[in-house]
Amino acid sequence: MQTSIHIEGMDKLRSMSKAASRIVDTEARKGVKESAQVVRTQAVANARRFSIGNQFPSSIRYKLEGLKATIASQAKTALSIEEGRRPGEIVRFGLILGWIRRKGVFRGTFDIATQRRRLMSKRQVAKRGIDVEERRMAAEIVAQIRARGTKPLPFLLMSAEQKRSEVTRIFNDKVKAAVRKIAGSR
Repeated sequence: MQTSIHIEGMDKLRSMSKAASRIVDTEARKGVKESAQVVRTQAVANARRFSIGNQFPSSIRYKLEGLKATIASQAKTALSIEEGRRPGEIVRFGLILGWIRRKGVFRGTFDIATQRRRLMSKRQVAKRGIDVEERRMAAEIVAQIRARGTKPLPFLLMSAEQKRSEVTRIFNDKVKAAVRKIAGSR
């Protein structure tokens, strides 16, 4: 799951002299980086609305390649979170079991308000049969998702749309800065 930023009309700007072309490229690169940071920040804020903890929001990164920025989540579940799951789709049992264990559903108490948990020792887990309970709960969740699907929780594509006007403003400012530099250099 990713979104990209692309500059339209860049070929026309590059057709100018070499010095002017370098100035335009430099300002455009600054605009791409600044825009990627703005969209990523919004995507992280959107992900925090539904995420308990900071693991999923912190998986959202951006990558610059010339005059292109790619904003994406490194999480395996990002696409299913963004688009939801239709009933009948395959759900990986291990991902759900890992989520249950990370959240400490059976191994200890998890306080949503403080987002802290107190974990039990391996001996306590074995003694209380918690591993069996975790597996049973994971199987129930997998069955429910297969039966009903999940609702989409858009965070990435929505952030690009939410920040469209700000990205446009950033590029307008960078084009104006390039024009001022070109006019001043002649």
